[in-house]
Amino acid sequence: MAFLISRYKVEDYSEWKDVFDETKKTRKKAGEKKHRVFRNFNIKNEIIVLQEWENIKKAENYANSQGLRNCLKKAGVIDKPDINILSEDRK
Repeated sequence: MAFLISRYKVEDYSEWKDVFDETKKTRKKAGEKKHRVFRNFNIKNEIIVLQEWENIKKAENYANSQGLRNCLKKAGVIDKPDINILSEDRK
């Protein structure tokens, strides 16, 4: 099992969420199984996204894709995103 955990600071949460929702089919086609979106309680425009992916390679491909970079720009991300690729420890 593979996961991406990403932190973004955005200009406007609603604008970011609209773009995120628009990319649902693209993410699913790329291998996303499900996701959860969290907002920082104290910093309303800081977002954490936890995504489950079919495998590490698909998660890595998405995290490094030009498509993701284009979406982040369109969505109003205002700082360098912090994106981590994780594998589940099943021990």
